[in-house]
Amino acid sequence: MGTQLALDSGELRVPIVSSYLHGYAVSFRVWFEGDLDHRNWVFDFGGMKRAKGTIDGMDPKAWMDYMFDHTTVVAEDDPYLENFKEMWKDGIIQLRILPAVGAEQFAKYIYEKLNAFVKEETNGRVTVLRVEFMENNKNSASYCEGYGFNAITKDNKNNILLGFHNLQDGITEWIPYNQIIK
Repeated sequence: MGTQLALDSGELRVPIVSSYLHGYAVSFRVWFEGDLDHRNWVFDFGGMKRAKGTIDGMDPKAWMDYMFDHTTVVAEDDPYLENFKEMWKDGIIQLRILPAVGAEQFAKYIYEKLNAFVKEETNGRVTVLRVEFMENNKNSASYCEGYGFNAITKDNKNNILLGFHNLQDGITEWIPYNQIIK
């Protein structure tokens, strides 16, 4: 994937350091669950290129490139949305507008899009179990239906922290990894 830019500009939503336009070389992992096919595969990854189904009217590879390859992704409630639309109109950026941005929200968005596609493509034999979205080698977040969000990051001393997001109250609790494995 190419560089993807995101703006986390909501003053109350993110720390100051993330309030500036910044980019990531993003990647993601997908876990599938289902019965084996006639080749003893759960899902044919090469089949994404030969898929009959589409995501938002595009084949899956084209959709992934459209969404995340050299694009600027902003939230629909971003206070600078009109500025981004002007840059898009002027040909400066490739703008993508989503309900929300951030690693957790991207993981959920990809999960929802891919799960619908995979279910259709396999006639319900396979579902997406989990999506992990990595914004760099230090931070990632995952989404799993029914379990919500989890995040992994490192603090300024390079200690691994795990974040568990409670869907009911919207609070993420960060726990040092070494406290969990004791």
